[in-house]
Amino acid sequence: MRILLVSVAAAGLLQGCMAEAPQAAASAAAGGMRCIPARQITGRRMTSPTTLEFDIGPVTYQNNLPVACPGIEGRLPLDSLQIEVTGADICAGDSFRAFDPVQARAVGTTAFPRCRLGNFTRVESTRR
Repeated sequence: MRILLVSVAAAGLLQGCMAEAPQAAASAAAGGMRCIPARQITGRRMTSPTTLEFDIGPVTYQNNLPVACPGIEGRLPLDSLQIEVTGADICAGDSFRAFDPVQARAVGTTAFPRCRLGNFTRVESTRR
């Protein structure tokens, strides 16, 4: 298992630097996706306790969590996401932790709740 640690603020700097993956576009056009390519993500944000958004170039994919992630509601926007992936893609069922990096230094990331990803859906971007 590989752990992908992402700083949400730093991810915004990469926005627009990578093109959309052709396989991702084809899967999204078919009505939804189980996975998106981890290395092509240029931005991410949590928009509610049950929704994450991932940008791959100019395209946004929404992930509706199967259940609300505990402890997130009062902490939006989040500083960091730690996503545990088993391959090159982030997929439904993969787990993640959302945390403040300053707090994580004191208590470690394992002190924060582990949540699970749902399926991905291509959506109109909320970025402006």
